[in-house]
Order: sequence, then structure tokens, then C-alpha cells
Amino acid sequence: MLYAVDRATGVEQWRFSPERPLDTDVAVADGTVFVGTKYRHPWSKLYALDAADGSVKWDFSGKTCPGLEGFAAGPVIGGPFVIFNDTNGRLWAVERHTGTLGWSERGPRLESLEAYDTTVLAGSQTRNEDPRTNLVAYDIDGIERWSKTFSHGREDENTYVDSIVSTDNAVFVTAGNDDAFGNDIDNHRLYRLSPTDGTVEWEHNTRPSPHSNYVGLGELAVAGDSIYAGTDEWRLHKYDANSGELLTRYELEGDAVSAPTVTDGTVLVGKHLGTTFAFMRDS
Repeated sequence: MLYAVDRATGVEQWRFSPERPLDTDVAVADGTVFVGTKYRHPWSKLYALDAADGSVKWDFSGKTCPGLEGFAAGPVIGGPFVIFNDTNGRLWAVERHTGTLGWSERGPRLESLEAYDTTVLAGSQTRNEDPRTNLVAYDIDGIERWSKTFSHGREDENTYVDSIVSTDNAVFVTAGNDDAFGNDIDNHRLYRLSPTDGTVEWEHNTRPSPHSNYVGLGELAVAGDSIYAGTDEWRLHKYDANSGELLTRYELEGDAVSAPTVTDGTVLVGKHLGTTFAFMRDS
């Protein structure tokens, strides 16, 4: 079920309860809310809801588009499209005003998805021998612009991209490596990339020496010159977006389970058992 509440009072404005449970991210653009179900064909469905009252404007489903198989990442907004990845690895772009299919592109099942201006960024997990790369940038019509791999060359290595966020002049990515059994062989690193060609502008190693503790980074958020990321050590990290320097650690008393959200000078992050922490951006 999806709820809309008043930002100032928390009073419920409307709720949406479809025939199948909702289990995707939520995207909002131009007065429309986009959300989907992860059920497999033919029950996979993307809904477009009126943000004012929650009524359905249109839906895009596996019944009318037989190739659609659940949701793995997204939806996100890119130009005229709402874009998502299904569990078979296909990337779908649906015209967000009409619900008609714009284009689809076959690829790996994604771990993360981001869109900005006329670019779509798709992050996935691959093995070392896999010819596919971990991060692919498409233009808004589905044509590949550039790609990037974060492999360190180990024979038994799985490489994955966990989170992607973008600004007008940078792409920020968390990527990590583990072996075929899921054991970490490297660690999460935070990268800043050029949005033009994917060149690495800096990287921050969350495990600077073999004797230091491994730190896993979660979802990212960018606000001004700062990057925020929840960690698996019960903290929220704040980094300098220009240099990658770790600036501040905030104590959370539990794992962060939501992406940080920055609004009105406050950083919000949720943790287990429904608790939300709020920090002033300059604290």
C-alpha cells in the first residue's frame, strides 16, 4: 500500500491499495507518482497515479507487454520517460504522460538505476570473466554512450554497483567486490566519475589498510558539496563531493535501511524498526 501524507502535519491525504502488493521505489514528476509491483508475468505492473488524490492515470503491465518480468530496479524519471529494469535484465522506457512503450534494451539484471537530463545510468553485478561492465550510460533513446567496470582482476571476483546518484557535473557510485561465495575480497569504494565519459575523478577507499575494519556503504544522497551514505557500522557518513574526504560520522544506533533524504537543511535517514533520524546539514 502507498500512502501520501502532508509534509507539515503528517496527516494522511490518500492511500493507494492495488490488487497486488507494491514493492518498488517511488518516482514523482509533474504531479504524477510512479510505482510498481515485483510480481512476475503477467502481474507485473507499473502504475501512474495522480499526486493530488492517488487516482490511477494509467498502468503498464505484463498482460499487455508479455516481455515484462517483474521489477529489479527503478522506476526513475529520464526526460519524457519513466524507466525501470525487470528481473530478466531488460531496461524499459515508458512514456510518462501516456503509458506507451518508448523503447526497451536487453542487458543484465540491475542493482541500481539513475537518470538525469538525457542520460540513464544502469549499475549491475558481474563476474570477472563476464564481458559486460558494471556501469553503463545510455542516452535517453537507449543508445549506449559509455561504460565502466570496477573489477580488480581477480579470477573468482564478483563486482557490483550498489548505488548511483548524479548532479549536473558528476556521477557518484558505490561499488564493491566479493568472491563466488559472497565473501568480501575488497570493500565498498565511493567514486566520483565524469558524466561525459565515466572517467574516475577520485575514489574513496572505506578500508584504507588491510588491518582496518571493512565498511559497507548504502544508498547515496547529494546535497550541495556533500555526499551522504548510510553504513553497516550503524553510522551515516558525510563526504566532501569535490575531494572524497570523509568529513563527519553520525551515530545511528542501528543499520540505515533507507537512502538519506536532504530537505530544508535537514538530513533524514531511516533505520530498522521504523525509526527516522534527522541531522542538521551543517552539524
